[in-house]
Amino acid sequence: MDINLPIPMIREDIVAEIVEQDDKKYVIFSDPEGYAEQPVVLPIELIPVLQMFDGKKTFFELATDLKDESGEEPDLTAIISLVHYLDMMGYMDSLEFNDMRKYFDDYKQSSIRPPYCSGVSYSNDPIELAQEIENILNTIPGDGIKTSAVALISPHIDFMIGRKAYENYSACYRALAGTDADLFVILGTAHKRNSDYFMFTEKDFQTPLGNIKTDKSIIAEIRKNLSFEMTIDDLAHLSEHSIEIQAVLIQALFKNRDITILPVLIGSLHDDMMASRQPSENPRFTEYLDKIKDAIRVSGKKAAYIASVDFAHIGRRFENDFDAEPILPFLEKEDMKLINYLANCDHKAFFEEITKVQNHRNICGVSPIYAMLEILKPKEGVFLRYNQWNDKETASAVSFASLAFYE
Repeated sequence: MDINLPIPMIREDIVAEIVEQDDKKYVIFSDPEGYAEQPVVLPIELIPVLQMFDGKKTFFELATDLKDESGEEPDLTAIISLVHYLDMMGYMDSLEFNDMRKYFDDYKQSSIRPPYCSGVSYSNDPIELAQEIENILNTIPGDGIKTSAVALISPHIDFMIGRKAYENYSACYRALAGTDADLFVILGTAHKRNSDYFMFTEKDFQTPLGNIKTDKSIIAEIRKNLSFEMTIDDLAHLSEHSIEIQAVLIQALFKNRDITILPVLIGSLHDDMMASRQPSENPRFTEYLDKIKDAIRVSGKKAAYIASVDFAHIGRRFENDFDAEPILPFLEKEDMKLINYLANCDHKAFFEEITKVQNHRNICGVSPIYAMLEILKPKEGVFLRYNQWNDKETASAVSFASLAFYE
């Protein structure tokens, strides 16, 4: 950002709201157009500075004006950081934002959701990727793994961490291998955007292995029967990896079958946790589930479900004030308590246990897991694998597990 150029204006189409919490006031910026991924919360004391972002003043001119008003030398570095942050979050009317808006608008008009992880989490070469996935799926022997699962809890952790991830993916997809499903309902964790409990897209998913079709007829059936407007949030899907990871695995495993997917991102259940309320008691949440189930039944398709989730996220990288490694044994014990609830198909006890501690271990898969087990109500759950990725460089860790469910 050139400090000799005028500071961009704050976008005129954003919404600013003053809120009070713990006797302190804040201004919250939100973007009704959906270009910004999440709201921004700032101390109310910054409003006089924000009002000076008029598209005309340079940083030095703004600093001079602030000094004239207060008599004190302002922190120019802090102002530059604030502008950079707001621009990065999509709240400034800058050249960068307008380029981003054009990209988003073009994407919205497209029928394709392009790959986000290709060349980073997995190879962008189709031949190399096919071999990579074959290696993943064959990491562990299939002996003793019951096939023809109707649903999976599968990690979405990066393939790049190696064997620990491979073992979990291999166990999951060996359990799914015998299915005759022609529809795969992928319930993904929404890491970045949270516009609703359920966020749909009608776009087909492109990967190096080709395009995998989204079942638009099922989405149309859900939309027709909801008592409220369905949330189509294409931007939520654009940079979200949780569905894409499962899509490439499904493509490789069922490459000779005519299949479709129903990609759905599941938003936060934070409000339900705060209220100590089961999401199944929330009418909007349950209506979505009912209409998804009804639409699949009307379609006549055989569905398999995948909750694409990881478990705990702890340590410095995740804003904890402790290193992850010393508590990994304790973390495994706590995770296994939750996994036992899931293996017993008791998602309500799973949610209640997490609610007791307000999800302080940052389990990112709570929503998809709950939604899948509530809609399906399987009779049998089988724990397959558990592992942890100890990222020593950042003093952080992520835990993940795989489970299969049967009728």
